[in-house]
Amino acid sequence: MDEQKNIDLYIKGFNQGYMIASYEPELSDKLSKTTGESSFIAGIQDGRQQYLDERFEEKIPSWLRNNPLKEKDNKPIKNEKDKDFDIEHER
Repeated sequence: MDEQKNIDLYIKGFNQGYMIASYEPELSDKLSKTTGESSFIAGIQDGRQQYLDERFEEKIPSWLRNNPLKEKDNKPIKNEKDKDFDIEHER
């Protein structure tokens, strides 16, 4: 039962940390520097980090987000120079 309470506190802290980061970034920064071993505090810090990670991803240009070495079906594109690389040459 105590473990479930810790999980619930973590989730509540995570959600609140995410919201605080989006609406009160200065407060969020101060809370992220809080030391403690509470599930709630850990949730707040992780929620803030999740928000920051998402914001970072949004700022990356689309041409950097998409891997140019993969086709649309996620198969790697073969380099034309390497197409005969695995064929043994006659001596």
